[in-house]
Amino acid sequence: MIGHGSIFASPCVSSQPHLIFCATLGGILAALHGDNGKLLWQFNCRKPIFSSPMLTKHGICVGCVDKKIYHINFQGQETWTYTVKDLVFSSPTVVDDVILIGSNDRHLYCLSMEGYLIWKVKVESAVYSSAFTFTLNYFQQDHDIIKTKTKDVQNNMYFLSNCSPQKNSKPEDISFEKSSCNLFEAEQSNKLKTDTIKINTIQKIGKVKKFVTFASTAGNLYIVDFCSGEIILKHFLSGQIFSSPVVYDNCLVVGCRNDFVYCLSIK
Repeated sequence: MIGHGSIFASPCVSSQPHLIFCATLGGILAALHGDNGKLLWQFNCRKPIFSSPMLTKHGICVGCVDKKIYHINFQGQETWTYTVKDLVFSSPTVVDDVILIGSNDRHLYCLSMEGYLIWKVKVESAVYSSAFTFTLNYFQQDHDIIKTKTKDVQNNMYFLSNCSPQKNSKPEDISFEKSSCNLFEAEQSNKLKTDTIKINTIQKIGKVKKFVTFASTAGNLYIVDFCSGEIILKHFLSGQIFSSPVVYDNCLVVGCRNDFVYCLSIK
């Protein structure tokens, strides 16, 4: 038994060291031996923990209803805390050496691994959900280039699409499969060479940007810029949201208290 209090939070597991971490409504963050479940240490936050602990490179991060975000090392010692203005029910997300976590003070916070604020974004109600990060590819219409492993007649490594036509390139020079973007045939149309060139693979050159999605309890879904926290998109669902959104294959999925699960296309 780990102290006194129910366990609402999900546990997390580290491989080196092999430990299991769990948190209780009694305010205890505990480390158990990964093989036999033996209690190794306890850290007392003194207030209930609904937030699920999350691993970082140097320990565990967890939120508490005492309005603090804790970072505890693998030996059970507090390395830092960050204080917010209201309760923390949200579970942290750790990605690219930053920590993303929401609070009932209507903010999503982005913290460094040392516990310093990088940015925060304010919304209209409490943030109970966890954040989820994803990337999208951006292709400028005037710089859309198909890069191949085959050189053209002028020793260039690029076939240019109709978004950026050149004097030695026409839109019909390139045909590619839309669903997989596999270039299967390219024909040189200039006077120096007219035969067909077989090409197996292509790479689209574009910008890759990272985003964060999360939800407010008032029923709004948000997508913000990962680097700055700037709100890119806000979408209202007709019910409260305590579920944490996820993104897969450019589809955002989230549950809502109006008894529906939503799948939204991100373009």
